[in-house]
Amino acid sequence: MTRSRRYLHQPWVQPHQKIQHQFARTDDNDLLEDVPLAILADVVKLSPYHFVRAFKQSFGLPPHRYLSSLRMQRAKSLLANPAMSVTQVGFNLGFSDTSSFTTTFRKHTGLTPTAYRRNLE
Repeated sequence: MTRSRRYLHQPWVQPHQKIQHQFARTDDNDLLEDVPLAILADVVKLSPYHFVRAFKQSFGLPPHRYLSSLRMQRAKSLLANPAMSVTQVGFNLGFSDTSSFTTTFRKHTGLTPTAYRRNLE
């Protein structure tokens, strides 16, 4: 067992510390996928209910909102590339259509992706 795995199994390690540790080891691209809450909870050996509570304690947001904010941060960087269309950006971030991407982006930034891109110029 590696040192980091031993750390996670110590009785004094709090659930939110386990979550932070696990997320620090995760690639950002993995975080952009829609992963069921039960699977995320299982990774850190918590029930879904306790996982959500510990996650919010760790990151200040529930898991869904946290992952959504990560997607929008990635969207901002992708929108800086004028060669990539808004539709392509949305698909790269896992959105099934442009309207859902636009709605989510507007909720997070107050601007549509196209307006955000115009402001960059």
